Amino acid sequence: MYGAVCTLDASAAEANQRARIVGRLFWSPAFSSMTVNDPHPDPPPRRSAGPLQIASAVFWGFFGVRKQQKLEQDAMTIKPHHIVVAGVIGAALFVLLLIVIVRLIVANA
Repeated sequence: MYGAVCTLDASAAEANQRARIVGRLFWSPAFSSMTVNDPHPDPPPRRSAGPLQIASAVFWGFFGVRKQQKLEQDAMTIKPHHIVVAGVIGAALFVLLLIVIVRLIVANA
């Protein structure tokens, strides 16, 4: 019984390997462009977010409130390293603002 299962698995693996080889042989950009109704069209190019959109996303992230639709839009357009850089800049500006406020209060007291 065990031998028959192993034989079936081996023949399935060989058939899968042959299918991959045939697929690689016949794939080419000219061949793929001949298909008229592609069931999986290429997604539209990813649009890059501007500095104002990145700053807005970081601000609302600090505030802790964001609409689901805007969050999904930001996830599609903003790259993670932009969020990190903007977050560090936003945190530094926040700390500087707190220092200025404290100095003003202490100077007037």
